[in-house]
Amino acid sequence: MSKEKIFKAARQLIENKGAGALSMRKMATSVGLSAMATYKHYPSKDFLLLEVAAVGFEELASAGIQSAEGSVSKLDQIEKVLLAYFDYGITHAHLFELMFGAIREKKEISSRFSESAAAGFQQFAAFTYEYVGQEKMKTESFNFQSAYSLWAAIHGITTLVASGYMLPDLKKGMTKSEMALELIRPTLKSLKE
Repeated sequence: MSKEKIFKAARQLIENKGAGALSMRKMATSVGLSAMATYKHYPSKDFLLLEVAAVGFEELASAGIQSAEGSVSKLDQIEKVLLAYFDYGITHAHLFELMFGAIREKKEISSRFSESAAAGFQQFAAFTYEYVGQEKMKTESFNFQSAYSLWAAIHGITTLVASGYMLPDLKKGMTKSEMALELIRPTLKSLKE
């Protein structure tokens, strides 16, 4: 029970104020534990951060899978997956920053983090490969390039918006999600050419 309380408190703090606000001592106090008790469950602050980030990757992958359900075409499917990525990054901006930030340098501390991050990208790549189609899948390098170029485009847009940069006002009345999709469509089109 204490481990779960620590995790929830850390997650909430990261979501509200960012990973830099996390202090093992302050967090322990907030959940009614001694600082030493937190180290029983999480051997270091970095380990705890990686565990929170791992859950973020698992949630992001799940959001992509759920969004793709009921798609009427491969284009509809990949657009829904891209919007799920964007929406997750905007809704969980501090967590998203942690997931893709400097904590990755310490990934060897947590196998769960490495596995969750890799599984999330593999799932994203699978949707990309489905969209591109079998006739374009002649080389492994194309597969890899197509998934990475699409991921880089949506990740860049998401990161810019989550960091407070506004998207260009493409059309009056568009939501941020609609604008993000409008910006990503040229990349989608280029993958089919």
